[in-house]
Amino acid sequence: MDIDQNEGANEPNLGQQNQPSLKVHGSDNLTLSTTSCKNLKANPSDCHAGRCRELLEILLADLTAADFKWSMFVAAASSYKFDSCLRPFPSQFIRDTEKDIDGLRLVIDETPPFQSLVEQLKKGTYLRTENVKILLWVLQNQEPKLTTVPKQNHKEVLCQAPSKMAVQEPNLIFKVMSRSNEERWNQWQNKLGTLSAYHGSRLENFHSILKYGLQQHLNKTALFGAGIYLSSELGVSMPYSKFGSSWSDSTLGNQISCVALCQILNHPDVKCHQGDSPEEVKHRSTSRDSMAGAIPAKYVLVRNSDHVRVCYLLVYCKPTSFNCTESAMSSTMSWVGKHKLLVLLMAYIFLLIAIGIGNSHSTKRAIRQAFKGLWS
Repeated sequence: MDIDQNEGANEPNLGQQNQPSLKVHGSDNLTLSTTSCKNLKANPSDCHAGRCRELLEILLADLTAADFKWSMFVAAASSYKFDSCLRPFPSQFIRDTEKDIDGLRLVIDETPPFQSLVEQLKKGTYLRTENVKILLWVLQNQEPKLTTVPKQNHKEVLCQAPSKMAVQEPNLIFKVMSRSNEERWNQWQNKLGTLSAYHGSRLENFHSILKYGLQQHLNKTALFGAGIYLSSELGVSMPYSKFGSSWSDSTLGNQISCVALCQILNHPDVKCHQGDSPEEVKHRSTSRDSMAGAIPAKYVLVRNSDHVRVCYLLVYCKPTSFNCTESAMSSTMSWVGKHKLLVLLMAYIFLLIAIGIGNSHSTKRAIRQAFKGLWS
């Protein structure tokens, strides 16, 4: 199910005609006037002022959804596994086929909290062009869009896959808006019907999941057959969605967990417990490549990525706090991931030193004397 990556920008509301000078944050002498942007109404992306107005409009439309989408992107960019989980990677940070992850992280660090950013944009004080472009790339150009579900509608969403287990209600729920393949999905849905189930994954994976959907070839679990594992019980999926470090300036907190609520086409290839007889249930719930027989009753196994799509994101937030141990561990793993060759070289040098010390006569003599002292 192909997803179109590009979407035309809506014309921003330019407000009153008498606009102040547009000061660019981080540049003392550079100012832009609205009169310097020709054809702004025809194409607001032609100048920095137009891009900033687009960004302000996106933030004002749903600040919480924008915050969460940016936090997912930051989590993927901050991971030491960014090569696999930061997909797609912003092309403006690819230099001669090499991913400039350090440059991207520097721009992320320069991004102010969104509430402060809104106030800056309203006053006409703007970020650097590079910062605005990456924010628009994440918040506007990457489909699908997210919208915040009001608190009073949470139970209605959760009833799509009601859980018998007692589980904590999510702090936030975001609806994943329609994609370019909506008509095709609706045709299959009318023909086959759908199931609803939950899928848990680490926060750093959701930037890619939101863009490309759940992919069967990326699942490492294959006990009951290859494919995407989901559950009709939220409590079963939650342990797979461990709290992860997100954007440090997020209003949602710096520790976030996310679970996807998905729609699944009731295709014969989808493995679940359905049927009117024990034989039918066994056939429908057992995959050919299963090593452990039928899939458990609360599970659903999707063998084709086209048969499942993410409809809602359930978000759990921890209060913002600075955990020194977790921060140090995350920084260490990130550094190791970026300097693999240097780490291997250092390990090899230390190994040679250890072998040299172990083979020296003075070391052996010192060890013998130490043992004699212990037994004397």
